[in-house]
Amino acid sequence: MKTVIFDMDGLLVDSEVRAIKAWREVAKEYQIPNIEALFPYMMGTNPETRKVIFEKHYGTVYNFTECNEKVRDLAHKYEEETPIPLKAGAKELLSYLHENEYKIGLASSSKRETIERRMKGHGIWQYFDVVISGEMVKISKPDPQIFLLCAEKLGVPSTGAIVLEDSPNGITAAHAAGMRPVMVPDLYMPEENIAAIAYAVYGSLLEVKAAFENGKL
Repeated sequence: MKTVIFDMDGLLVDSEVRAIKAWREVAKEYQIPNIEALFPYMMGTNPETRKVIFEKHYGTVYNFTECNEKVRDLAHKYEEETPIPLKAGAKELLSYLHENEYKIGLASSSKRETIERRMKGHGIWQYFDVVISGEMVKISKPDPQIFLLCAEKLGVPSTGAIVLEDSPNGITAAHAAGMRPVMVPDLYMPEENIAAIAYAVYGSLLEVKAAFENGKL
Protein backbone atom coordinates (compact mmCIF):
# COMPACT_ATOMS: atom_id res chain seq x y z
CA MET A 1 0.00 0.00 0.00
CA LYS A 2 1.38 3.43 -1.01
CA THR A 3 1.79 5.37 2.23
CA VAL A 4 3.07 8.83 3.16
CA ILE A 5 3.31 10.12 6.73
CA PHE A 6 3.72 13.84 7.35
CA ASP A 7 5.18 15.79 10.24
CA MET A 8 3.43 19.13 10.88
CA ASP A 9 5.56 21.85 12.50
CA GLY A 10 8.20 23.17 10.14
CA LEU A 11 7.00 20.89 7.34
CA LEU A 12 3.33 21.69 6.65
CA VAL A 13 3.17 24.95 8.61
CA ASP A 14 5.84 27.58 9.23
CA SER A 15 5.64 27.37 13.02
CA GLU A 16 9.17 26.54 14.18
CA VAL A 17 10.44 30.07 13.66
CA ARG A 18 7.86 31.35 16.16
CA ALA A 19 8.74 28.71 18.73
CA ILE A 20 12.38 29.77 18.46
CA LYS A 21 11.42 33.42 18.79
CA ALA A 22 9.50 32.58 21.98
CA TRP A 23 12.42 30.58 23.40
CA ARG A 24 14.77 33.49 22.73
CA GLU A 25 12.46 35.87 24.60
CA VAL A 26 12.15 33.53 27.57
CA ALA A 27 15.89 32.85 27.60
CA LYS A 28 16.54 36.59 27.70
CA GLU A 29 14.10 37.03 30.60
CA TYR A 30 15.65 34.19 32.62
CA GLN A 31 19.22 34.97 31.47
CA ILE A 32 19.67 31.48 30.01
CA PRO A 33 22.87 31.48 27.94
CA ASN A 34 23.29 30.02 24.44
CA ILE A 35 19.75 28.64 24.10
CA GLU A 36 20.29 28.50 20.31
CA ALA A 37 22.56 25.48 20.75
CA LEU A 38 19.57 23.40 21.87
CA PHE A 39 17.17 24.29 19.06
CA PRO A 40 18.18 21.54 16.58
CA TYR A 41 17.80 18.91 19.31
CA MET A 42 14.48 20.15 20.73
CA MET A 43 12.72 20.47 17.37
CA GLY A 44 10.00 17.87 16.87
CA THR A 45 9.96 16.69 20.48
CA ASN A 46 7.32 16.74 23.21
CA PRO A 47 7.73 18.64 26.51
CA GLU A 48 9.03 15.58 28.37
CA THR A 49 11.83 15.00 25.86
CA ARG A 50 12.61 18.74 25.70
CA LYS A 51 12.98 18.74 29.48
CA VAL A 52 15.53 15.92 29.33
CA ILE A 53 17.52 17.78 26.66
CA PHE A 54 17.27 21.10 28.53
CA GLU A 55 18.34 19.68 31.89
CA LYS A 56 21.15 17.64 30.36
CA HIS A 57 22.56 20.92 29.09
CA TYR A 58 21.74 23.27 31.99
CA GLY A 59 21.04 20.97 34.95
CA THR A 60 18.25 22.26 37.18
CA VAL A 61 19.54 25.82 37.48
CA TYR A 62 16.51 27.00 35.48
CA ASN A 63 12.92 25.83 35.92
CA PHE A 64 12.22 24.11 32.59
CA THR A 65 8.50 23.61 33.21
CA GLU A 66 7.98 27.30 33.95
CA CYS A 67 10.07 28.34 30.95
CA ASN A 68 8.31 25.90 28.63
CA GLU A 69 4.88 27.16 29.71
CA LYS A 70 5.93 30.74 29.00
CA VAL A 71 7.23 29.70 25.59
CA ARG A 72 3.92 27.95 24.83
CA ASP A 73 1.91 31.00 25.89
CA LEU A 74 4.09 33.35 23.82
CA ALA A 75 3.89 31.11 20.74
CA HIS A 76 0.10 30.95 21.13
CA LYS A 77 -0.01 34.75 21.39
CA TYR A 78 2.02 35.08 18.19
CA GLU A 79 -0.38 32.72 16.43
CA GLU A 80 -3.42 34.70 17.60
CA GLU A 81 -1.84 37.91 16.30
CA THR A 82 -0.77 36.43 12.96
CA PRO A 83 -1.97 32.99 11.82
CA ILE A 84 0.82 30.55 11.01
CA PRO A 85 1.18 30.26 7.23
CA LEU A 86 1.04 27.01 5.30
CA LYS A 87 4.27 25.89 3.68
CA ALA A 88 4.53 26.27 -0.09
CA GLY A 89 3.31 23.18 -1.90
CA ALA A 90 1.49 21.60 1.06
CA LYS A 91 -1.99 21.66 -0.47
CA GLU A 92 -0.74 20.67 -3.90
CA LEU A 93 1.19 17.68 -2.54
CA LEU A 94 -1.65 16.46 -0.32
CA SER A 95 -4.15 16.80 -3.17
CA TYR A 96 -1.86 14.86 -5.51
CA LEU A 97 -1.36 12.03 -3.01
CA HIS A 98 -5.10 11.85 -2.30
CA GLU A 99 -5.98 11.75 -5.98
CA ASN A 100 -3.45 8.96 -6.51
CA GLU A 101 -4.89 6.88 -3.67
CA TYR A 102 -2.04 7.07 -1.18
CA LYS A 103 -2.69 6.34 2.47
CA ILE A 104 -1.89 9.62 4.25
CA GLY A 105 -0.96 9.96 7.91
CA LEU A 106 0.12 12.82 10.13
CA ALA A 107 2.44 12.18 13.10
CA SER A 108 3.25 15.27 15.15
CA SER A 109 4.54 15.86 18.68
CA SER A 110 2.06 18.73 18.99
CA LYS A 111 -1.22 18.35 20.89
CA ARG A 112 -4.28 17.08 19.06
CA GLU A 113 -6.17 20.35 19.50
CA THR A 114 -3.26 22.29 17.97
CA ILE A 115 -3.01 19.94 15.01
CA GLU A 116 -6.74 20.01 14.37
CA ARG A 117 -6.95 23.81 14.67
CA ARG A 118 -4.12 24.39 12.21
CA MET A 119 -5.02 21.71 9.69
CA LYS A 120 -8.71 22.66 9.63
CA GLY A 121 -7.80 26.35 9.50
CA HIS A 122 -5.82 25.74 6.33
CA GLY A 123 -8.43 23.43 4.82
CA ILE A 124 -6.27 20.31 4.68
CA TRP A 125 -7.60 18.26 7.61
CA GLN A 126 -9.70 16.06 5.31
CA TYR A 127 -6.63 14.68 3.53
CA PHE A 128 -5.38 12.70 6.53
CA ASP A 129 -6.59 9.15 7.04
CA VAL A 130 -4.94 8.99 10.48
CA VAL A 131 -3.63 11.69 12.83
CA ILE A 132 -1.27 10.80 15.68
CA SER A 133 -0.57 13.55 18.22
CA GLY A 134 2.09 13.87 20.89
CA GLU A 135 -0.13 12.80 23.78
CA MET A 136 -0.84 9.46 22.08
CA VAL A 137 2.71 8.15 22.64
CA LYS A 138 4.87 7.85 25.74
CA ILE A 139 8.16 8.70 24.04
CA SER A 140 8.56 11.34 21.34
CA LYS A 141 10.89 11.62 18.36
CA PRO A 142 13.73 10.66 17.88
CA ASP A 143 12.12 7.45 19.18
CA PRO A 144 10.19 5.71 16.34
CA GLN A 145 7.07 5.04 18.44
CA ILE A 146 4.91 7.77 16.87
CA PHE A 147 5.58 6.58 13.31
CA LEU A 148 5.06 2.92 14.17
CA LEU A 149 1.72 3.78 15.77
CA CYS A 150 0.70 5.82 12.72
CA ALA A 151 1.48 2.89 10.40
CA GLU A 152 -0.45 0.55 12.68
CA LYS A 153 -3.52 2.81 12.66
CA LEU A 154 -3.26 3.17 8.89
CA GLY A 155 -3.21 -0.61 8.63
CA VAL A 156 0.04 -0.70 6.65
CA PRO A 157 3.50 -2.18 7.28
CA SER A 158 6.08 0.31 8.49
CA THR A 159 8.65 -0.80 5.93
CA GLY A 160 8.27 1.09 2.70
CA ALA A 161 6.24 3.96 4.14
CA ILE A 162 7.61 7.37 3.20
CA VAL A 163 7.96 9.91 6.00
CA LEU A 164 8.26 13.63 5.26
CA GLU A 165 10.16 15.52 7.95
CA ASP A 166 12.03 18.78 8.46
CA SER A 167 13.94 17.98 11.66
CA PRO A 168 16.90 15.71 12.50
CA ASN A 169 14.83 14.12 15.28
CA GLY A 170 12.09 13.23 12.81
CA ILE A 171 14.50 11.76 10.27
CA THR A 172 16.16 9.69 13.02
CA ALA A 173 12.76 8.41 14.22
CA ALA A 174 11.59 7.47 10.73
CA HIS A 175 14.85 5.65 10.00
CA ALA A 176 14.57 3.73 13.28
CA ALA A 177 11.02 2.73 12.30
CA GLY A 178 12.33 1.12 9.11
CA MET A 179 10.63 3.72 6.93
CA ARG A 180 11.98 5.91 4.11
CA PRO A 181 12.78 9.32 5.65
CA VAL A 182 12.55 12.22 3.20
CA MET A 183 13.82 15.52 4.55
CA VAL A 184 12.54 18.97 3.62
CA PRO A 185 14.79 21.17 5.80
CA ASP A 186 13.19 24.15 7.50
CA LEU A 187 15.60 26.05 9.76
CA TYR A 188 18.59 23.71 9.71
CA MET A 189 20.23 21.82 6.89
CA PRO A 190 20.99 18.18 7.74
CA GLU A 191 24.38 17.39 9.21
CA GLU A 192 26.35 14.54 7.66
CA ASN A 193 24.95 11.84 9.97
CA ILE A 194 21.35 12.86 9.19
CA ALA A 195 21.92 13.22 5.45
CA ALA A 196 23.39 9.70 5.48
CA ILE A 197 20.16 8.11 6.75
CA ALA A 198 17.76 10.28 4.73
CA TYR A 199 16.30 8.58 1.66
CA ALA A 200 16.29 11.97 -0.07
CA VAL A 201 16.50 15.69 0.72
CA TYR A 202 14.35 18.27 -1.11
CA GLY A 203 14.14 22.04 -0.89
CA SER A 204 10.34 22.29 -0.71
CA LEU A 205 7.11 20.32 -0.76
CA LEU A 206 6.69 21.38 -4.40
CA GLU A 207 9.94 19.55 -5.15
CA VAL A 208 8.61 16.53 -3.26
CA LYS A 209 5.45 16.58 -5.41
CA ALA A 210 7.58 16.70 -8.56
CA ALA A 211 9.60 13.74 -7.26
CA PHE A 212 6.39 11.70 -6.83
CA GLU A 213 5.21 12.70 -10.30
CA ASN A 214 8.54 11.71 -11.84
CA GLY A 215 8.66 8.34 -10.08
CA LYS A 216 11.59 9.23 -7.81
CA LEU A 217 9.55 8.57 -4.69
